[in-house]
Parts: sequence; C-alpha cells; structure tokens
Amino acid sequence: MENKQSDGQKQTGLAGLPTELLIQVFSHLDPQTLEEIGLVCHRWHNLIKDNTVWYRVFVARHPRTAPVFSAAVRTKSWRMELIRRDELLAAWNNGRSTLRTYSLARDLRRPSRILADFRRGRMLAYDATMGGLLTCDISSGRGISHALCSIPAGCTTYSVGRHFMIFGRWDGSVYGSILERKNILCAGLRSMQTAPGRHNSLITASAVCRGDLPKQGLPGAFTGDIQGSIHAWDARTGECLAQIALGGLAHAQPARVAPAAVLPSGDVPPSQNAVVRLDSDGRRYLVALLSSGNVYLIENLFCACERTERTPRISKIGLFKSPGLSAEPSSWVGVQICADYGGQNVVVYNQDRFEVFPFHGESSSVLALAPGQQISLAALECGDHAMVARERSIVGGDPLLMAVVLRSGLVLIVNVRAASFVLQPLARIEPQLLRRWSDAQGAPDPAAAPITAVALTGLVVVVGFRDGAAEMYDTVSGEFCRQVSDGPSRRMRTGASAGGAGAELPVSTILLDDQSAAGLLELGPVIQFFEFGDCYSRQHYSGHRIRKKSRQREKKAVDDEIKSRVRDYEYQEAQLEREYDMVAQYNGEDTTGAEQLQMALALSASLQSSEQGENTSPGGDVTPDEMRQIERIERTEERQRREEAQVAQIAQQQEEAQACQRQEEEDLRLAIRLSLLDTGAPPAQGSSDDNRINN
Repeated sequence: MENKQSDGQKQTGLAGLPTELLIQVFSHLDPQTLEEIGLVCHRWHNLIKDNTVWYRVFVARHPRTAPVFSAAVRTKSWRMELIRRDELLAAWNNGRSTLRTYSLARDLRRPSRILADFRRGRMLAYDATMGGLLTCDISSGRGISHALCSIPAGCTTYSVGRHFMIFGRWDGSVYGSILERKNILCAGLRSMQTAPGRHNSLITASAVCRGDLPKQGLPGAFTGDIQGSIHAWDARTGECLAQIALGGLAHAQPARVAPAAVLPSGDVPPSQNAVVRLDSDGRRYLVALLSSGNVYLIENLFCACERTERTPRISKIGLFKSPGLSAEPSSWVGVQICADYGGQNVVVYNQDRFEVFPFHGESSSVLALAPGQQISLAALECGDHAMVARERSIVGGDPLLMAVVLRSGLVLIVNVRAASFVLQPLARIEPQLLRRWSDAQGAPDPAAAPITAVALTGLVVVVGFRDGAAEMYDTVSGEFCRQVSDGPSRRMRTGASAGGAGAELPVSTILLDDQSAAGLLELGPVIQFFEFGDCYSRQHYSGHRIRKKSRQREKKAVDDEIKSRVRDYEYQEAQLEREYDMVAQYNGEDTTGAEQLQMALALSASLQSSEQGENTSPGGDVTPDEMRQIERIERTEERQRREEAQVAQIAQQQEEAQACQRQEEEDLRLAIRLSLLDTGAPPAQGSSDDNRINN
C-alpha cells in the first residue's frame, strides 16, 4: 500500500514495513487476531508461520532465558510458547492477588498429607495422628466431607495417594483403603493378609502408584520389608499380585507370572537389604532403594501381571553412599528419592549428598556442594511433567527442574536431566525474608532451617518460611516477583496452635498449579489458597451464570406451580360438574319423555309389588303386550305433536304472506298519489293518503 504525496515522494503503509518492526507488532497480538491477520497477504502469512522469526522474538522478549528451560506449553512452536508464557508471567507477576484463609482444626488436628486437584477444585487431607480424612473445596474450605481412617496399631510405614492409601505393620500385615471413588469419600480399612502375599517380617517401606486408581488385576501399591522382599498389591481387591525378593533370596519370583530375572545378592544378612524407599509410576517402572545403598529398577512388572509374554526385569542402576549411613534402616530416615520417569532418572538425596542415577546408563550426576553446606529439602516441578516422556525437539529442550533448598536458606534450581557428571545450578535464589528472619532470631539455630517448604513450576518458585510467610521468585532469573502471604492472622494462629498466639505455625506444604496462577499453602490446620490474575472477573462471570441459572430454576418452579394449580382447579370444576349432573338426574331434571315414562312405570310396578307383598323387580308385572301398546300410544302422541307443530308453522307463514301483501298494496297507493301531485291534479279531501303524504 503506497500513497503518493504532493511532493512526489512515496509513503510506505503497513504492508511495506520492515520485517523487524512487523515482528514486534505481531508479538503483541492475541492468537485469534494473528490467525485473521495472516490472510492479508502472503508476506504476513509467511512471517506468522515462520518458527525462526518467533524464536528471535522470544529471545528479544526474554533475553535472560537459557537455551534449556522448562516450557509453559509442550509444543514446537515458539509463537505458542511466547503467547502462553507471557500470559502466565503477567498473571503471576502483575495479576490481582486473591488470598483466602480457612482452618480445618474442627475436623483435623494437623494434616499429615495434602493432595490438591486444581482442575476439579477439590482438596484431600489426611491426619495420621487422629486418623481423620477430609475432602473439601480447595478455594474456600466449604463442602467438607469427613471420614475416620485410623492408622492400625503397630504401623511402621504408610503411603497416601490420590485414591488409595496403604499401611504396613511390624508383624508383616498390610492394610489398605480406597479413599475416593467417583467423587465420593469412601474410606474404610481392610486387611490385605492373603496367604501367599503375607510378609514374614517388619515392613519398612510402602508406596502408592501415581495417577488414577488402576483397573483390577494391576498393581496399585507396593510394600517392602526388612528382608528385602517387595509385594505388589491390587488396590481394588486387596490381592497380592507379585512377590519380588531383592534381599537374601537368590531370585525374584512374581506370583502368577513367569520367574523374574536372577538377581545375585551374595551372602548378605537380610537386615542389610531392607527396603527403605519405593516409588512407581503405575505403568511400567518400580524403583527401590535398599539399606545397603543399592538402587534397583524393576521393569515390565505391570505387563507380567497382565499375563503377557514379557517378564519382569530387575537391574541395579546405582549405589548411594553418604556419611552417617549404615545398614540399619533407621539411619535412612533422612534419605529421599524422586523419580523422573519421563527422563528415566531417579534422584536420591539426603542432607549431605544429591545424586541422580539414570535408568539405563553408567555414570551418575552429582550436585556439588560447598564445604559446610547441607541440603534441607528438595522438590520437583509441580504437575505431571515427570510422568511424560522427554521430547528434546520441543521448545526449551524439555528439561525437568528441581529446587534444592540448603540449610542456610539458599535455593538452587537444577536440571536433573542434564547429561553431566557435576550438576550446575541454573539459578541461585537468596530469599529476602532471610534477613528479617535472621534479625528476629538473633543467633539462628543451625539445626532449624529458615525455609520449611518449597514448590516450583517452569516459571516461578514459591518458598515458605518458618514464620508462616511465603515469597515468589522467577525460576529462570531468580529475581524477586512478589509476596504471596504474610502468614495467618493472630486470631487464626491462636485458634490453630496449641501454644497460643506466639507459637510457630510454619509453612509445611506448598502446592502449585502449573496451568494457572494459583496455589495452596498449608500451615498446620490453616490453609491459604492464593490466586493471581483476573480471578475476580471469572468469579463475577461464574456468579452471573449461577444467578441466571438460579432465576431460570425459580421461573421454572413458578411455572410448574401455576400449571399444577390450574390442573387442580380444572379437576375440582370437573368434580363439581359431575356432582351437579348426578343431583339433577336424581331430581328428574333434563330428562326426556321416554325416561320419565320409564321411571313412572317402574314406580308404579314398585308400588304394586309393595301392595302385594312380593319382592319383585321394578316393572316385573308389565307384559310384552302392554309394552307394545304403550309404545303405540307414545308414537301416536308424538305424531300428533308433530302435526300440530306443522299446522302452527303453516298458519304463521300465511300470516306473514298476508302482511307482506298488505304492505305492497299500501306502497302502491302511495306511489299513485305522489304521481298525481306532481301532475297538478287536486287530491281528494279528507283522504288518509293525503294526510300521510303531508306528514
């Protein structure tokens, strides 16, 4: 588009703008406008579809983003990543803040485990101390459904999943309970002590498969004992599906499936092969950590339980060693494992060592810590990122980030999928509240870490402190974003804490939604739900829809009530009409002559029978000849009435004809008289016609 000016020069329009300027303009448009604007010309269409162009726009808009980063959406299109990333960052950083605080102290003393489903807006909390299970609305705490699910006496380990929980005791017995099925809370412990599946010793580890409740015939939970034996359990029926020996036994023998691969363990005492940690994706893999430090991977166990030709395969993938660890299971209390099934890695860490073991590799990766540094806690990315198979071709290279919190308060962001011997942190975060916490504590206790909880997504990191506050930082740059919470109020703190208003109520759990700017803070029985963005407009829209539906329901109820009352009125009218007809018929109203005659005959016969003292039916003394005679008389009377009516009608017609004839004669005389008056002839004196004419 070119417009000529008066001086002969040409002015360039939108179509002639430089490519760099067009890219900057397009980067601020929404997806729907981009799809429509690509129809203007071929040049614009090619720019919109060019992935390299949008990569340059992404780098210009986010210059501090490393070549490897966690994408906001799993796609190969840089344009989609740019749009989605900008939307989420705008909501996290600049969105309107919403913070709702409520307490569960009436039903739960202190939740031991909290699971959140942000899609359904529901939260599941379990209190292991009091044995209480609760589900409610995640944002307001309303709609509470409470059930009792006490821990069995002598319980040594338990694990809670989204739909199932399992307990193991010191005598080898196992108990399980389905928590929620079809959005209904159905907690109730049942014994899983089947004869071929009973443990022979103390149970030291348990795990519930991630995801939904598996179908019948597939493992939904696992337990491990001090002898190194692992049992797979059907969560629906409580049946033992497989037994795998990783300890003093010479082989692994799954139940009802082909024998597993031989695993030489040597002459090691059973106590040194106790299973201390278990983790499974519920699809293919099972990861086990033994007190000897060996990390094992069991593959194809689920396929074997489905009676396929594939047999379980057991392989040793690493050896975890750290100062202070011994063969006793009690020394492994501080050791945790986090499995990355998408990248086929398992992370094992304690306060002194952080190591990543690949499923199918030789070398492991270690996070280098400075002398004197200790790990306080760590957390993988929220969501199902660790469950999805890695795809290097998507935007960002598909890494898996993990936040490692040191006891000093420093937060390190590492990529557990990095193929390097020494893991280098992608970002270092020093929370601002550390200075305030240090000033308040004076000389801080080295054993008490200031940060008590952490959670991260591909965009932000939220850290919770011992005083109940929480802050948010950027995952890529480590910069401070905003304050999430200052902690609960004094009244809420007093009601939730047994020690009064001055007692500590630290943040124990943080849950984030990776698809929106929302999250959850747990401070004992106090829950804080936070959300950033246009949540108020969504609430207003949803409230408008609810009010509209409510009005529609009220209108429908009124219409139904009106229709019901109209039907009742019509029914009452019909009843009154029938009663009136019955009364009229009883009184002899609106009856024909034949009916009256029949009633008279019946009454006469009844009187005759009563006089004779006989109990005969009405009309029983009337003979057929008499009835025929009565009918002839009735027909004769009817014929006479018709003849009389015809005669009266004929007479009336004759009278009408005579009246018409007289009127015609009168009109004729008047016409003749008028004609005579017009000709000048004198009219007759005293004539009645003259009088009528004059009048």
